Amino acid sequence: MRAKAVGDGVDVYLFLRAASEAAALHQAHAIIDGARAPLQAHGYSTTGPHH
Repeated sequence: MRAKAVGDGVDVYLFLRAASEAAALHQAHAIIDGARAPLQAHGYSTTGPHH
């Protein structure tokens, strides 16, 4: 994982090892879904994975 400060927040880059792109996207969605509620509780928002 890498994080980079940007003008309106932080971009987080996840590097995942998976058998396929679909499996990697599934993992990324699971990570983001798990982080969404705690982030929102602190006033942050998330976007989905980007290719």
